[in-house]
Amino acid sequence: MCNAERDMRIIILNWSDGENDPFSYFNQQFRQQLVDLGHEVHLVPLNALLSSTLHLIQAAAPIDLVLTWQGLGSMTSDAPNGPTLWEQLGIPLVCLHGDHPCYNPVNHQPSSHHVMHLYTVSAFARDANRLIPRQWPALFEEIPSFFVAPAAAPEFQGDYFILPKNLTDVVETRRRWKHSCDAATYRMLSAGADAIEQAYRNGNDRDHHEVILDTLASPMPKTVRSGRANGKIVDLVFQLSRELDQVHRNFASAFVLDALPDVPIRVYGRGWERFASRGNPQHTFHPFDRLAQGDWQYHSAFGIIDIAPHRSSLHDRTLRAMRHGAGFLISSSWRRDEPIHQEFAGLFFAGDANALAAKVDAVRNDPAAHRARVQLFASVFDALFSMEAFMARVRHHAAERGFMLPA
Repeated sequence: MCNAERDMRIIILNWSDGENDPFSYFNQQFRQQLVDLGHEVHLVPLNALLSSTLHLIQAAAPIDLVLTWQGLGSMTSDAPNGPTLWEQLGIPLVCLHGDHPCYNPVNHQPSSHHVMHLYTVSAFARDANRLIPRQWPALFEEIPSFFVAPAAAPEFQGDYFILPKNLTDVVETRRRWKHSCDAATYRMLSAGADAIEQAYRNGNDRDHHEVILDTLASPMPKTVRSGRANGKIVDLVFQLSRELDQVHRNFASAFVLDALPDVPIRVYGRGWERFASRGNPQHTFHPFDRLAQGDWQYHSAFGIIDIAPHRSSLHDRTLRAMRHGAGFLISSSWRRDEPIHQEFAGLFFAGDANALAAKVDAVRNDPAAHRARVQLFASVFDALFSMEAFMARVRHHAAERGFMLPA
């Protein structure tokens, strides 16, 4: 049903039990952006009362659209093997996926006229379509910044970088493989990790999930890339990807400290015990707090060093730094061949230690100029990827399925 005379009534599903509770903070910020566009937006807890709550809300006034992160709640139904809640209510659910489909595949699998799987990394949408058969294919959309600027501009003080990252140390991961896997599996995982690390050193110009596929025996890589993988091959790819996907971002995280031994860096997150044991006074290690209490990590003079989960993505911490007026350097090759990257190449790095050191020196020599450069980047990014344009594309995707949402 279309009602062009009113704004949308949107529900955002919120799961608050994750480590550091990121979704509550994200969703509060996301809600404010949508409210600023004129929409009515409600956060609804993702719990046992979800179905009854949404039925009550729908009875009071029509819900136009429901948003959820990572597909959480997409399988909700009042009866086993019965219609989903979204089919019962007759409303579209948009699953915003920031993870590869190898993680919690069940949340990526619902195939329904009412469920849209929208990936914020193009390679993840590609792999979802290769590996998960659906009537309605996965979609890719660049996510806009869903953060709002702080009420008061921060003062940037402290001559150090912040590296906010939980680490799963690749050295420990390899040790675990050696002790828990059979010899053939260990060799395959080790070869995959070696190839991912080498691709990062070579400039981060290869998709590490394509590198993972290349570890499989022929003709499996070709079969997967053609979208003809059977269930056994899909299971193998998912298992292999869950083990090797983390190598990319964790190797990049460790690379930062190895490449910058003389640079003051404050690391926030768990898993850094091996690096803390080195006793380098330039690198200090601290626990994370809840995400909502983390504004301080953007207030140093030098800003953050961020690690994107994939070469073709940005990261939520970078988007947040942009909103705070803070500096950032990010391990990413996001849109490398496009002007928005080429004009701001000094903000991006890969596995060249000398190149990273040069970019770090430029920040340290003139932190204010670095922050100004980031703000110019943020302005260009917001112009290209606005929340208003993003929601217009969501309405377009919904219309392709027959849902005519208010403008």
